[in-house]
Amino acid sequence: MLEKPFGACAPTGIQRLIIACARCTPLRRWLSRRRLGGLLSRVRSGPIDATFLGARFRLHLTDNPVEGGMLFYPDYNICEIEFLMSCVPEGGTFVDVGANVGLYSLPLAVHVGHNGRVLAIEPGAVSLARLRVNLVASDAHHVVVAPYAIGERRGESYLHVPSRNVGGATVSEVASGEMVGTMPFLEVLEEHGIDGIDGLKVDVEGCEDYVVVPLLKAQKKDLWPQGIVIEHLHRGEWRADCLDLLQRNGYEIVGTTQSNTMFRRMRGE
Repeated sequence: MLEKPFGACAPTGIQRLIIACARCTPLRRWLSRRRLGGLLSRVRSGPIDATFLGARFRLHLTDNPVEGGMLFYPDYNICEIEFLMSCVPEGGTFVDVGANVGLYSLPLAVHVGHNGRVLAIEPGAVSLARLRVNLVASDAHHVVVAPYAIGERRGESYLHVPSRNVGGATVSEVASGEMVGTMPFLEVLEEHGIDGIDGLKVDVEGCEDYVVVPLLKAQKKDLWPQGIVIEHLHRGEWRADCLDLLQRNGYEIVGTTQSNTMFRRMRGE
């Protein structure tokens, strides 16, 4: 629930000036998103209400670079989001693995409309709470949240959440951090009645293969999305090379950004 209605945390005049300068001048090259967020916090502490690609967000700027990106970069991840929109029709189904605060889930929810389906998978307590706030602010009642970390089997695991990057949480092999439930990807889909996917985004800090490998091995081609965006920054940690597997199973690379690779399923596959 929203403790304050959306708009109650709108930026002040001085904050709007800082945001405008960061968006339109080299200021954002000189200062990190975290430092820009700190500058806004000096004017007034607390989150900032803002819209991004038609969705409403209550953004926290000092501990999550994704939220700062949405505020200070109007084109933040726009290539990937627009690509997914081209693959997912109105009324279609989008699955977001590692949803964070809704950077992908909410614009795609606006795109598919209330007759469409969005499944947002996010285990981290802080990100999850912020995601739920943003869903309410955006009236995105057709987005279903699955509060799990994707793993090889059902159970529990520890999640390490960096204090300065809550969206960069990783499943920990040591007994420290936040305890979260784990579930295999295909079981999450089954639990939520997902029997077909139009678009898929996967960003789980080095565990992307826990999503891609079982999806392809299952040979349930109705589940194979038309478009996939996968973060490749932790490619060296994968137990199987997801990029190679996707290409060998009928997907072609249609674009690459600093963080992500975009795949489209070829016709006839």
